[in-house]
Amino acid sequence: MSNTLFKERAGEIVRFVTRDIWLEDPGKYDRKRRSLAGLLKWLYLVVHGFVKDQCLLRASALTYTTVLSIVPFLAVAFSISKGMGLQNTEGLRTLLLNIAAGNEQTVDHILTYVNNTNVGTLGSIGMAALLLTVGSVMATIERAFNAVWGVTKGRSLWRKFTDFFSVALICPLILGVAFSVSVSMQNDAVLQKLLTYSTFNFAYLSLLKLIPFLMVAVTLLFLYIFIPNTRVRLSAALVGALIAAVLWKSVEGLYVTYQVGAARYNAIYGGFAQVPLFLVWVYICWVIVLLGVEISFALQNVRTFENEIRADTATREERDKLAALSMLLLTRSFDAGKGGVALAALSEALRAPVRLIQNVMDIMQQAGLAVQTCEDSPVYTLARPPESIRFTDIIFALASHRTQRGKQPMTARFGFINRTFRALYAGAVNSEANMTLREYCATVAPQGFGITDSAMSSADGQGDADSAAPGLSASQAAGGAAAGVVGGAAGASAVADMVETVTSG
Repeated sequence: MSNTLFKERAGEIVRFVTRDIWLEDPGKYDRKRRSLAGLLKWLYLVVHGFVKDQCLLRASALTYTTVLSIVPFLAVAFSISKGMGLQNTEGLRTLLLNIAAGNEQTVDHILTYVNNTNVGTLGSIGMAALLLTVGSVMATIERAFNAVWGVTKGRSLWRKFTDFFSVALICPLILGVAFSVSVSMQNDAVLQKLLTYSTFNFAYLSLLKLIPFLMVAVTLLFLYIFIPNTRVRLSAALVGALIAAVLWKSVEGLYVTYQVGAARYNAIYGGFAQVPLFLVWVYICWVIVLLGVEISFALQNVRTFENEIRADTATREERDKLAALSMLLLTRSFDAGKGGVALAALSEALRAPVRLIQNVMDIMQQAGLAVQTCEDSPVYTLARPPESIRFTDIIFALASHRTQRGKQPMTARFGFINRTFRALYAGAVNSEANMTLREYCATVAPQGFGITDSAMSSADGQGDADSAAPGLSASQAAGGAAAGVVGGAAGASAVADMVETVTSG
């Protein structure tokens, strides 16, 4: 009986967190309960995203890539530091000890390999292989981060080269400056005089203990903002980085404790005893890093929390209507000379999940109906004049994308069904409702539908006229892609009537 009662209570809790809490009206709660409900929603979305995005599996792939490329990566990253005399400094060793959770034997081996690697004597083939290895680890990290953010399009090859290797070249310079400042502080006569006072001495020692945590937090913050091929808000990335850094340092303490106790296994593993421990530590680190990415994503998309949970369960009809509404928004923005529409603006205006809107717009791009004009932060505009795009173009593009992977050839035996569906498709194409986007905006869509002027004042950036789709005239491109990027929240009220009109059918 008690087991049955436990299952019933557990089922009630699961239903409350996964369904009931999302359907309740927050306005009927007081401030404390609203905050608690918001926290539960956020925690559920983080856990749900962590499982759905297969973060544990991705952490395994990142662990393998990291171990494979750590020496080549450090060799490239710190080759520039050899000219500065930093490769054997205590500061660099301290940095690696923080990353390796105090595993001195592993750090000494890594430094030995790095110091013995002479990049200048590798030759063209060796240098290319070394750079390819370094690029592969950065590309693997980008794919994992993009999967969490729902970004299906990675950086271009040139962007990968410039962005990824700038990290490998600039980081040693930054570390060198940081170490130089640290050394100068220790040798500063005024500082040494102040340290004779107990208050300043306590603050100084506390700062030294806090530096490893800050190094981890700043590194994660940089990764969370820079690596995903989308725009990440500083506030969301900062919270994710701080939580991940706290988990990192907490788990590091447990790891060091276990590592000391595991020394007894040296009799079994010999000199390889540190290898499995190091692999476990790298894996745990990547799990924490990906968890921080999920936290950042959930925080940035707080306004669409309720919708994000339904992103993967959207019906075919819902996707078709969202695609049509998105293309109508692009048409109105294009006709008004306001340029492309940002992904965040589409999500806010249509009150739909970011991932779902991006998935739909990716299909529109593949079908040649829309084009992304800004690589860093997704901004979309029409790829063709709106008078040449009909609703059946949108619906058929979505239907073709859904079935292309599982498409089976129809034999002559089933020719009768082929003829029937061709007739149905022809009927849809010839239907009076199959208007072009321009016709629909001019005759059916409410006049208040579109991206308003106030939305333009909150734009995230500017479009690029050179990025306009082929097939548009120079004047159309200037009026379309170059006008700018549309902001998010202001579009929501402007299209409320349109959403109700289209989705009610």
